[in-house]
Amino acid sequence: MGEQELNGLDGNNLLAFLAALGTLKCLSSKSPGVRMSWRLNDSWVPVLHLSEAQSKEALLEQLSCSLADHSVWEAQFSLGLNPAPNNLDLKLSDFRNQLSRAAQVACIKARLQADFLAGLGTDAVGRDDKTLDATGATSFRTMSGQGHQHFLLFMRELAERTKKAHLERALFRRWDYGDKQKSMRWDPVDDRRYAYRATDPGNSNKDPIVTMWGANRLAIEALSLFPVVAVDAQVRTVGFSRINRALTISWPMWHGPLGLDVVRALLNLRELQLQEPPIERLQQMGIVEIFRSRRIQNGRFRNFTPASAVMGNAGPAL
Repeated sequence: MGEQELNGLDGNNLLAFLAALGTLKCLSSKSPGVRMSWRLNDSWVPVLHLSEAQSKEALLEQLSCSLADHSVWEAQFSLGLNPAPNNLDLKLSDFRNQLSRAAQVACIKARLQADFLAGLGTDAVGRDDKTLDATGATSFRTMSGQGHQHFLLFMRELAERTKKAHLERALFRRWDYGDKQKSMRWDPVDDRRYAYRATDPGNSNKDPIVTMWGANRLAIEALSLFPVVAVDAQVRTVGFSRINRALTISWPMWHGPLGLDVVRALLNLRELQLQEPPIERLQQMGIVEIFRSRRIQNGRFRNFTPASAVMGNAGPAL
């Protein structure tokens, strides 16, 4: 088997972790034998395990082709609606109709839209005249139109603008934050509160938003691995739990090479979400670290805090 380190991705960063999952998902659609593990170098980096040795260029070409089909992503990120919604403010009844249509055409080998919709929200809580945003949206929703920042519109624009060079910078280089605007706000650096900065973050000319389009584009693909479900009439997103009253996402680093289906099951482990997880049991399962980040409200937007390590194997500080 061939191995390829994605040394631009740091497992301690939520956006980078999601980008790693998105990479695994995209590659698995064409090569089901692809596996992923995590390796501790200066930080935790994902390692792809391939059926045969593959150059970085070939890997990037495969990823780029997987993401570039305009007809696929346009239908996916518009939710099949015309006009396409820019945010998750559509009525619950409309969302339920789209879920039903996606379920009717889904099969084991073709369930892209069904899985994506399940990652956006659930129709199981709330009245039909309420919006998805108000009743059952994913906990990854960080914006809803204020400040000209749009959750679904940004997905479509990232899909249109992201090229192979953006993927290469995200996966194989130290992040340079050379792209402007169009961030999904899953990177801790997207927390741009005035008190933390030398200039006013509201002034886009003096302090423009910078990000990594390639990482954001790949991370969007990972949303389907975190479905939204109803538990006791409460909306829950896989990976999220309340710890010390704060909405927290926990994600694992694992040692052995795992395929997409096993990773999907791993993300659902209840033990990862406990305030004091059973470390010995998780180690026996091959989990070598857990990172946690809190989702916070910053005025009109949501952000995620820098992650903390639960098991003490975070690696050396950079």
